[in-house]
Formats: sequence, C-alpha cells, structure tokens
Amino acid sequence: MSDSTSDKYGTISIKGGEYIVQNNVWGADTSQTVTVPDINVCRFNVTESNHNQGGVASYPSIFKGSHFGLTTSGWQSITISNLASATFNWTVNSTRPTGIYNVAAEAWFSLSINTSLGHQWLSSGGGELMIWIDSQGMVPAGTQIGTYGSYEVWFAQMDHQYICYFQTGQNSVNINLTEFIHDAMSRGYLDPYWYLHDIEAGFEIWSGGEGLVVESFSAEVSAISPSSTTTTTTTTTKPTSSWNILLLLLSLFALFPLRQRKKKS
Repeated sequence: MSDSTSDKYGTISIKGGEYIVQNNVWGADTSQTVTVPDINVCRFNVTESNHNQGGVASYPSIFKGSHFGLTTSGWQSITISNLASATFNWTVNSTRPTGIYNVAAEAWFSLSINTSLGHQWLSSGGGELMIWIDSQGMVPAGTQIGTYGSYEVWFAQMDHQYICYFQTGQNSVNINLTEFIHDAMSRGYLDPYWYLHDIEAGFEIWSGGEGLVVESFSAEVSAISPSSTTTTTTTTTKPTSSWNILLLLLSLFALFPLRQRKKKS
C-alpha cells in the first residue's frame, strides 16, 4: 500500500510506526509532496518540490525516535553517557535532479527528555549533529573547524550547538553514530548528560529537488547494559595442631643434613 502527503508538516507511518516519513516544509510556504511507494518499506520520493529561495525551505526525511513531540513506536530517548551504539544504514538514489540541496542525516540532543515544545526544549542546552554525504550548491552553516577522517567538521552557534560532518559524492553509508558523537563531545559541543532523541535522514532543500529518493534506511540504538557485580567469598581454614607438628618435623629434617654438610667443609 502506498501513501503520500503534501501537507506542510504531513507524516506517513512506516512499518507500523517503527519509522516516520515527514514532509517537513518548515522554512517556506511553497508546495512539496513526498510519496511512500510501500508503507512497509523505508523508502520515499520527493514527487513535487516548488521551492526557490536562498535558505532551507524543507527537510523531507525519514526518522526513528522523537522529533519535536512526534515519537516512533518503541522509542525511548537515551542519554549519551548510557549510549552503547547508534547505527544506521542509508542509501539514496544516485540521480541528482536540478536544484540546491544536500543529502543529510542528523540527530537531535537536549537536556530535557520532552521534545514536544519545539525549539524551546533546546533552551536548557541542546545540539544538532549533521552528517552530509553529498551536496549540490550548499555548504554547512558556520565555519570549518577541523576534520574527522574523510569528513570536514563545521560548527555554528545557533540557539543550539550545530556541528556538521561534511563530505560529498556518496550514495550510501553504514555509520555508527556514536563515533561522531564522541568526536563532537571531545570538541566540547555535546554533553554526556544530553538525551539522544532521534536519527533522521533525507534532504535539506533550498530550491528544486523534485525526484530525490531515499532508497532505504534503518537505525538501531542500544543502551549500555547495567554491570553485574559478583561477590566471591573466600573461606580460610586454619591448620590443625597435628598438621602444625608435621610441618615442624619436616622443617627439622630438612635442616639436619644441611648442617652436617657445613661441618664437613
């Protein structure tokens, strides 16, 4: 069964709610439509996009987690300090239609576990970590502050911490997000007590972009298992008096021949 939405913030539930596709036209009033060919498969197309502006108009994407109060089934936000792994596999169509856009995944973090207040939940501290695997006519916000492997690292101070890992020319990735999280923490941009709220993947569109396709997406997040403490009790048995006597006799026997050899020398 297929589904589509042209609503500004329209969503489509995938795999019974395990994932959500969102139209997410948050920066413009121009029209856009996303289509899911099969609601049991993590795949969507941007089937209409009429944006034409000098900034981000929309972020059509698929996510697992809690995005501004909308939460996928079975999800529980988790603090970075309790995060064991956060992996995702993501493939996009290699065809690049005309327009200005990027191919970007992202994750949101904040001190509050409640994401329902929009950007207000970032006021107590929060961050946005992006991973761009391709771009057409765009660069990340802020300035480049270093590198991480084959990625450029960009940072901007907004109403939250924005950190972006930027590379071009990729159509698919298999990423352990925790590695990028730890790098961002080492630079002072993420806090271990902040919650990881979701993992998203799609396209930030300035203009054009009709025909962009996410071919597949999956994400798995796991927490550190509580360590179990095992107590070992050692019982010490005191030697009996008979055992003590035997040890004394053996010691005397060992010393006697030694003394005899010394006399002969």
